[in-house]
Parts: sequence; C-alpha cells; structure tokens
Amino acid sequence: MEVIDVIKGIGIGAGGLAGLVAVNQLGAPLFWGPGLTLSMLVEDRRKVDAKALAVYQDLPSDFTALDYLVIASYVNQQTGEGPDLCRHMSQSVFDLYNKLIKRNDRGDLKRSVRLAAGVKERIGHMMLHVRDSGGVIPFETLRDTPELAIAEVKDYAKEIGRYHDRFDSIDGRFAIIFSLSGWGTKIFYPTPLGTLFPFGSIGLVEYTASQIRIRHGLD
Repeated sequence: MEVIDVIKGIGIGAGGLAGLVAVNQLGAPLFWGPGLTLSMLVEDRRKVDAKALAVYQDLPSDFTALDYLVIASYVNQQTGEGPDLCRHMSQSVFDLYNKLIKRNDRGDLKRSVRLAAGVKERIGHMMLHVRDSGGVIPFETLRDTPELAIAEVKDYAKEIGRYHDRFDSIDGRFAIIFSLSGWGTKIFYPTPLGTLFPFGSIGLVEYTASQIRIRHGLD
C-alpha cells in the first residue's frame, strides 16, 4: 500500500497533510535554539589543566581574537582530557578563549567569537566563528594546532585568515548552518534555514537517536 493511501485511509486530506508537514518542519528550530543552549549546560566537559594558561599572561596588545583562538585551541589539544567530538572541542576552545582574554584584560574581544552548528549531508558538526579584519571566518577546533612561540602566533593566524577556505570544516563548508550562538555567549538561536533540516522534527529525532547509539557503541 502506498504511503498516500495510508494517509487517505486515516482521513488526512491534502490540506491536513500540508499542515502536518509545516508543523514537522517548523518544529525543528525549537531544538536549534533552546535545545542547543541546554546541551551546552548538561554536556560532559573536557578537563583542561588550568596551569597551562599561566604562561599566556601579558600577551601582545595587538593580538586579535583569532590569535587568542589559536592559543586556546593549542592548549585544549595538548592538555585537554575527555570527550573530543566537535561540540566538546568547540565548547572547550570557546571557554579557554574567554579565560585567556580575561587573564589579559581584553574585554574588547569578548563578543568576537561564537559557536556555529550545522549539517552537511546529514552529518552534524559544530565549530566556531570569529570576527577578524572586518569579516567573519570559520575556525575548526578539530584541526591540529602546532606548537608555536608567541612571536609565531600572529603569522599562523594570518594564514588561517588568508586561506580560511582550506581551514574550514573538516567535511567542507556547512551545507546549511542551522543555529548560531550570540557573540560571546552560548545562547543559541535558529537561523532562518533551521526549518530546512532533512525531514524536519522527525529527521532530527532520528538523527539524535543515531548519535546516541554511536556514542554508546550500539551501532
């Protein structure tokens, strides 16, 4: 029996079907806002040795947000322990970035970094966005950051800024960015494209369940 016959059999006409589809698609953004915000609070955190930040005191006054992100990413990779999926790495680097700018009295950079969540080919991914040179560029927290002397940080950061297409998401550019956090916060809001998640709320539930199965080694 065709799906359309089943739908007709339970008394849902074309108008009702259109309504169900709309509700299904419009429900997905509820996750991309409140759902992601809540997940940032309850997710397991990576543990990073706080002593590792002590050497990054009195950094050059001309360091940009991108320069600080480079250092935060290196510290996270070298001293961090715990879950290392994209969302854990992104949140950890975000937190370290904020600790570094606070340690160096750079409150002017507080609202220069945000979290970005999206999907490419139904594979979820999270990374960071950073304001730099008047624009916004992606920062991939899963990328290995080399050990750098303080004097080398800016040159490395400039390479990321100049050729950020090469340093974008490991899976390539996001097909769709569904949610962004406010600059300097972990409070997410859905983008207008949030309704385009494949198969809407139903697809989101199925995707979340698959990620839980993978996380617990059930797949």
